[in-house]
Amino acid sequence: MDEVYTPIVVEQARDVLMVWFDVSASEAAHLLTAWAHQTHASVAELATALVFDILRGTPSGCQGHVLRHVEDNLRQLPHRLTSADDGSLGSNHVAI
Repeated sequence: MDEVYTPIVVEQARDVLMVWFDVSASEAAHLLTAWAHQTHASVAELATALVFDILRGTPSGCQGHVLRHVEDNLRQLPHRLTSADDGSLGSNHVAI
């Protein structure tokens, strides 16, 4: 990933966590850092997996274990939208 875009992608990943999962900015930063540490990846690589591979559906070339780890952890977070909010979610967890 181009180093110019790295801070932007990390910020986008943090914003996704804040909006979709109703966590604070510091909680989102902590999650990204913890998940990166758990996968031995950089925060930038982890953020790229979240923003490109998961959110946009555009393959980024990130390592498969990083992508799987992000997906697994996102499934564990309660989603802020409920079925009353958008009519499509039947539980408080996001479908990925």
